[in-house]
Amino acid sequence: MYFHVDTTCEDTLPGDRRESGTDVTKTKVASLAQNAFRAATKNRSIPNSNLSTRPLSQNMDSPQIPDSVPAVDPNPEQVLTRHIRRGIPVPGDIGPLETLLIEGYIARCFGPRQAGKYFSCLLKRALERDVVAFTPNLPERESAFFFAHSVPRHISSHFPDQSNWLLDRKVVANGTVVPQTLWASHTITDRTYHVEEAELQMPIFFDCSDGRLGLPLEAAAAGRCDNLLNAQASAPLGSESTTHILIHWPGYAEFKCQAQIRDETSQPNPITLFRFAYHVGRSVDAFLKDCQPDVENPDLRWRIGEDGIRTSDVMVIGAVHVSSGSWMPILQLNRYLF
Repeated sequence: MYFHVDTTCEDTLPGDRRESGTDVTKTKVASLAQNAFRAATKNRSIPNSNLSTRPLSQNMDSPQIPDSVPAVDPNPEQVLTRHIRRGIPVPGDIGPLETLLIEGYIARCFGPRQAGKYFSCLLKRALERDVVAFTPNLPERESAFFFAHSVPRHISSHFPDQSNWLLDRKVVANGTVVPQTLWASHTITDRTYHVEEAELQMPIFFDCSDGRLGLPLEAAAAGRCDNLLNAQASAPLGSESTTHILIHWPGYAEFKCQAQIRDETSQPNPITLFRFAYHVGRSVDAFLKDCQPDVENPDLRWRIGEDGIRTSDVMVIGAVHVSSGSWMPILQLNRYLF
């Protein structure tokens, strides 16, 4: 079930111009995530909390990493998130892949297991430790980088420079990342065609010229994206003319919104990063205004409205190409939910 709003966003925006011119197994990913979790929490305790008298691992209801991150029930990823936020870093012996599945935005959004499956489909290979490189924070950037050592030919042919093979960014400790359910097809045939054999594009992150990561939703939805880094560059969105922006917010029905991702010239060109950020911002804004509660799976913690989460609380961090015709936004609150 989804709620559909037609937002083709073809109106002219201020400043929007153009320069001429395989699937890893669940066991494997879960094992990697759990090994990273155990190493990160071994013999450590959470200070200044009612759990501080026992090792962190003893405060778990279950040692299993779930397929997706529950919004309310405690689990290792949520506890580790609070653990890191309180200033206890992941130890240095954790490798880039384990760090990716703990501290990356995509893992925080979809959960480590689903994130691992996504990365495997994106890269068209098993998710091994030698696949990922980690680059610490650059002086002028707010968030660290995760890069792929190799990518499929459809990516490398257009972007031969490895600096464009960006897998994820490290979560910035500004607020809670909105957990979502990764898009899944209803049939094996659809999954094969739209995900496993599809030419998925690398994730897109909205960096700003002041070094910050992400755009306030209010600014993105209004087209105030002038401080977006490389705003007038073509967005790497693939060969399709249109796409869908999907949102799976906890406690609400799936939201689906169509967007034009090529212009209407005689030889259609990809839209700019500026316009893509605007599409994503308008889609998320439309969802927050017209969201439909999932009566079978309510989640009061993530309720939307005057007494809950509002537009002013949301940051748009980037977007993930989850299928041949769909992108899902990465969203983060500018405050923490407890």
